[in-house]
Amino acid sequence: MSDICSTVRIKTTKGYADLNASDFDPERYELFETVDPVEPVESQDDEVPADSNAPVDPLADLGTGWKREKNAEELRAIAESISGRTPSNKTESIEVIEAELDARAAPSKELPPPPVI
Repeated sequence: MSDICSTVRIKTTKGYADLNASDFDPERYELFETVDPVEPVESQDDEVPADSNAPVDPLADLGTGWKREKNAEELRAIAESISGRTPSNKTESIEVIEAELDARAAPSKELPPPPVI
């Protein structure tokens, strides 16, 4: 003989309760039906999808050899997205990009100096 009896889950005013199946009376109790949890679908990509509302940083994937690897049109598009104006040639585009890189590398003037130890 088994010490385990089958149970059913019934609705109560506070949610649900477990009841012996032999004590279940459908005229007196209502079954508490649960929804099977949805199994997560594995993503086809290993990458996390980019937030479509996040601003794109045109300098994020610039690389180290960008001056010789990028053509004039690519550099012009990057410089335009940084400055809001269209440079007239490749040299001007490079100047705009270098100025932005220098500004990002410079320490921020808004932060206080580090404490002296």
